[in-house]
Amino acid sequence: MTGVNSYAFRNCTWLPAVKVSEGWQLIGEEAFSGCSNLKSVVLSTSSGGVIEKNAFYECTEVTTLTFSEGLKSIGDEAFYWACNLADVIIPASLETVGTDAFKYASLGVVTLPDNLTAIPEGYMDNSNIQTLNFGAHVTSIGNDAFGIIHHFTLP
Repeated sequence: MTGVNSYAFRNCTWLPAVKVSEGWQLIGEEAFSGCSNLKSVVLSTSSGGVIEKNAFYECTEVTTLTFSEGLKSIGDEAFYWACNLADVIIPASLETVGTDAFKYASLGVVTLPDNLTAIPEGYMDNSNIQTLNFGAHVTSIGNDAFGIIHHFTLP
């Protein structure tokens, strides 16, 4: 499988988990948006995966989110309102992140990769982050990039 098309599982309230195995290239716009009972998302790729705008928008029950190395891009509002996430490790392969990618997500520990240089506007705004670990090469942080942060570590 090379990806999940836009709107493929939109508003599928019965869907408890998503596991997309090696080889996918694209998770389309709003592919899983509104899946209100989705709890676990595992995305495995080593070939430059792209998560488009609003792909998991309003998936409010997601607690587990796993990315593998190979993820290249997370689109605007991709995980907007993922308000039950615990820890998110952003893979070192990530090159671009869209505006408001994790807005209103409730995040425990967030670790940003060393190669991520720019953090966009609203990246994790209003996300109630417990611990934020910056990568070594962050050179710019957009407006309202982070909301409430209890503890952060700069390189």
